[in-house]
Amino acid sequence: MTETGTCSNTVLNCKAGYFCPAEDSTTVNCEPCSEDMVYGQSCYCQDSKYISNCQECAGNQCSKCVRNTFLSNNKCLDCPSNCDTCANNNSCITCSEGYEKNQNTGICEVSCKNEDGYQPIEVYLGEQSTQMALSRIANCILSDSDKICYFCSPQGYVTTVEGQCTKNCENIQNGNYCKDGVPTACVEGLTSQCTCGIAKNCESCDETGNKCKKCLPHIQVDSTGECGKCDDGYELHAKLCWLSEIKDPPAPPPVPVPGPVPVVVNKLGGGAIAGITIAVVIVVGVVCVGTFLFLKKKFYNVAVEIRNNLK
Repeated sequence: MTETGTCSNTVLNCKAGYFCPAEDSTTVNCEPCSEDMVYGQSCYCQDSKYISNCQECAGNQCSKCVRNTFLSNNKCLDCPSNCDTCANNNSCITCSEGYEKNQNTGICEVSCKNEDGYQPIEVYLGEQSTQMALSRIANCILSDSDKICYFCSPQGYVTTVEGQCTKNCENIQNGNYCKDGVPTACVEGLTSQCTCGIAKNCESCDETGNKCKKCLPHIQVDSTGECGKCDDGYELHAKLCWLSEIKDPPAPPPVPVPGPVPVVVNKLGGGAIAGITIAVVIVVGVVCVGTFLFLKKKFYNVAVEIRNNLK
């Protein structure tokens, strides 16, 4: 083992004053604790003793936590929703981008700057959009119908995979999802995203509990390693993937209209035509001569028979 200690996402053996930068089961050297540490990383205040989300130590105790968490009895607990820094789980000090602190409640609320009172969605959804959210669904900010909500109000609500708004859960722990306001262990077929640190659109967490092991239905891992790419036939709205609108089927091919009957063009030469004419005349002549001789013989026989009878 090195002077800094070594670690992976399953084996944590860093020395005091260092943190584990591992992202998988590969063993790496621990690195000095710094201001650049993010949610899910932790500074060791004692050798091989892990304190989740600690950023700085004083002796063998944690003295400062990473962003989105606060210090309580040598532990770093999650701040309220949409809060970057907080003093406890009820009051926020600074809010995430796109949110403003309610001075009466201490809760971070969606920044509402439109004169009509609608909430602009382009900031906190991370989308290039000038659309103002307006929905007839209760507690819904963004929708395109009266049945499916793409994004529910973060002020106490969570968006389900069916596009419904249900009550949010406070201080939900990693490996759990919010089911009708009750933290519930993540299982296959859950109704909203599984909490895995600050990762989004997880159906289950990896071994560290801070990243997605599996994405929500119809969502794939994108080029950044996050669950943010939609399956074919689905579109991204408010960071979730929804079934694309059903388009009209293509028009059937036109029925072919019968054209005029083609005229047969006589391609025979003049000599051929003359030959055919002569042949026809000869045949007709032969028939006529044959008929004449037949009738003549018949009349002769009749005349002979009559003459014999007269005798």
